[in-house]
Amino acid sequence: MNDQTTYEKLHALITVCKRTQNYKKLAHTGYFLLSNQVNEIGIRLGFRVRKTVTQSKSSKFFTNKGSYQKETIYDYLNQINNSFSTNLDIEIFNADFLKNLKKAELLYIKSSGKLRLYQIATLFELYFKLKELEVPNLRKKISSTKLHNVVPFYMYSSLLSPTNSYKNKDDNQRLGIKNLIFFELQKKENVLKAELQQDYNPKLLEDMLILKQIKKSFKKSPSDKIKIRNSLSESFSYQKSLNSLYGYFIFGLFFGFFCLGINIIGLILISPFLLGALGFFLLLILGSTILFFYIYWTNFLNKKEVMPI
Repeated sequence: MNDQTTYEKLHALITVCKRTQNYKKLAHTGYFLLSNQVNEIGIRLGFRVRKTVTQSKSSKFFTNKGSYQKETIYDYLNQINNSFSTNLDIEIFNADFLKNLKKAELLYIKSSGKLRLYQIATLFELYFKLKELEVPNLRKKISSTKLHNVVPFYMYSSLLSPTNSYKNKDDNQRLGIKNLIFFELQKKENVLKAELQQDYNPKLLEDMLILKQIKKSFKKSPSDKIKIRNSLSESFSYQKSLNSLYGYFIFGLFFGFFCLGINIIGLILISPFLLGALGFFLLLILGSTILFFYIYWTNFLNKKEVMPI
């Protein structure tokens, strides 16, 4: 469905809602449009599709296709930001946008779509902001023309060509030439990074990823040949956010202390005379187990945020 058709159907829906004074369908539509736009952006950037699970009768977080999103829009976009921050030291979505999105999404989920008009308007405002955001398609194949536009290889070919007796030079001379080229690539990367941090531009983002791939290949290649992957998404590190890693770490500590406590209790049951020697140590272990479980439960397992409607 193209944008024109979508807007025509949206206009017709608004007319019906005004006549019936029931705006719940409009709220659902606004959220679905926002959700679909986010999924499209994620796919273009090479990310996985947002996680979904089968619809259940008790669920309040439905989509129009019989399933609900297990992963919130905010969490998904925040993970995209974390990945780009890790790889390129930039963020695609600014903090204010994510803050407003998080609040609007929590209100929608908590109220099951029963929003006030200004809250519905916020959903559509967020949707149109994402529509205006230009993102490169990192899944498309990299063309040779694009490569030469990013890095003019002719500037370095004379240093590496047989006519310059590059192969006849000793290891220190070859290393010096390679380091010089690598330094120039690094300098160009720093310029692109500074421009991106100042003002987001989809073309600069593509150039930045291509340059990082070229630099990485050139640095690791023993033959001084640059090998480029088919698409930029193949060289991008879509790692989990630090928040998830911290969660696994806390759970690991809880599980370790729990197992240690069980072993000590077993020893005491077998040999009761050890209670005097291990009693204080057992209390310390059980206290640590409860503490780490509480931290994991409150921060990673039972994350519920209540926002005023």
